[in-house]
Amino acid sequence: DATMTNADIPALDRKDPMLSAPGLEATGVMWAGARDPRDPMVSPLLGDLADLPPVHIVQGGREILLPDAVLLAQRITDAGGVAEIRISPAGFHVFVGAPGLPESRKAYRWVAAIFRDGIRPSGTVRP
Repeated sequence: DATMTNADIPALDRKDPMLSAPGLEATGVMWAGARDPRDPMVSPLLGDLADLPPVHIVQGGREILLPDAVLLAQRITDAGGVAEIRISPAGFHVFVGAPGLPESRKAYRWVAAIFRDGIRPSGTVRP
């Protein structure tokens, strides 16, 4: 959600070492261009999430995008879809881009299992 209006974001704003809510809100306006930042084409979380394929989410627990990622998984399941989110409590924004981290290796193993074994999301939130 490019509007950054999720009430749970401010609590994480101080913990996020890379992103800030005001910075992402400004970026959302730039990304939107002539569109309203609440337009689902800009902020898919605000749109119709029915009929999506299974969704697997890897999310850092120390970033301000966490509340919206959890909400996305919940809204997908509420719309009749299947989603699973794995939260790495110590993970920061794009932590999986640092392959030497234990959290990253755990995320890679999960994603590899999805591709290898065809695992469908269970509709759960797991650390």
